[in-house]
Amino acid sequence: VGKSTLSRKIAGDLGIQHVIGTDVVRDVLRKVLSVEVMPELHSPSYSAYKTLRPIYSSRFEEVILGFENHSKYVNLGVEAVLSRAATESVSIIIEGEHLLPALFDETILSKPNVLYMTISVPDPLLHKENLSSQYTQEKEELVKHFDDIRKIHEHIVNETQLRKLSVVETSREVNPLDIVRKLVVDKIVSMVTAES
Repeated sequence: VGKSTLSRKIAGDLGIQHVIGTDVVRDVLRKVLSVEVMPELHSPSYSAYKTLRPIYSSRFEEVILGFENHSKYVNLGVEAVLSRAATESVSIIIEGEHLLPALFDETILSKPNVLYMTISVPDPLLHKENLSSQYTQEKEELVKHFDDIRKIHEHIVNETQLRKLSVVETSREVNPLDIVRKLVVDKIVSMVTAES
C-alpha cells in the first residue's frame, strides 16, 4: 500500500528521526513469546486464523478474527512505544498493517499529538500490483493469499471510518503524499491553536 514509503517521506519532511514498522514490534514479541505460547503471533497476519481453535463461523470472520488476535499483541507493543516516546518527548511515526484502531486504548487515539490514519487502495488490482512489487521474496505467498489480505485491508478501512479517523485513498492518479502532508499540517495547526 506504500505505508513505509509514505512514512519515510513524511518523516523526512518533518525532521522526524524515528520511523518504526509494526513488523519490527511483532518480531521483537516473537523473540519473547514462543510459538507454543502465542501461535497466532508467529503466523502471517493473513493466515493467523489457522492457529485458532475451531470455531463455527464464516471463512471471512475466521480471517478477521485471526488477524485481530495476531494484531492485538502487536498493538500492545506499539502502545508501549508510543508511551515511551511521549515520556521522552520524541516524535515518532509508526506504520504497519497491525494498527487497527479498535485494538488501541481510546486515550491514545484521542491525544492531541497523535494522528492516526489508514492508507487505502480501493482498486484491488492496484493493491495486488503494489504487494507484488514491494515484497519480492514473499510475492508467491502474498498472491496466493491475496483474497484474505484484501478482506483484512477492507476491515481496517471500515474500522477506521467507523471511528471517524482519517482514511487516505491511493490510486494511479492521486499521490497520497500531498493528502498525508495536509493531514499532518492540519493536526499541527490544531495543536498550536489549542495551546493558544
